[in-house]
Amino acid sequence: MPVTDYLIPPPARSGAAVAGSNSLWLCGLCASCEAWPPDRYTFQLPCTGLPVFIGHQEQWVDSSGMVPGDVGAARRFAEVDGLGVICLIEITPDHPGVLWDVAEGRCNGLSVTAHPVEPPGGGLEWVYFSEVSLTSTPRDPLARIVSGGRLALDDWECLTGSPAGVLR
Repeated sequence: MPVTDYLIPPPARSGAAVAGSNSLWLCGLCASCEAWPPDRYTFQLPCTGLPVFIGHQEQWVDSSGMVPGDVGAARRFAEVDGLGVICLIEITPDHPGVLWDVAEGRCNGLSVTAHPVEPPGGGLEWVYFSEVSLTSTPRDPLARIVSGGRLALDDWECLTGSPAGVLR
């Protein structure tokens, strides 16, 4: 049943205070097991950062013309059993307003551009990501930012069992 009109509540562990912090980190679920069942798909997670856009807009128009639309990078990805794929996102210092939009609930959903591919010899479809977007209406209602700032780094470490690997 398609969900066409819903509001995602603001991240439970961030709030407006995150937008004023020096940490420009976000942690969230970008692909849930509900939308990508593990009995049908296997993720080929990127080993490097992917661009983060607002609503899949790869370019913006400003007074100087077309400019790149990326507001940061998804730095780390991990698959968590029973949950899905989580990501650790770094928002560039040039775009601090994005944190306000997340904290206020205007774009705290996550959406990925995913490319399912049938593997050689059959089996579970491989899924590759090419970008991550912040949005108010993700296709997967469970895909959303859950924390920001230092809490995002702590949540990453708690969920994955591995250090975030960034300076705090």
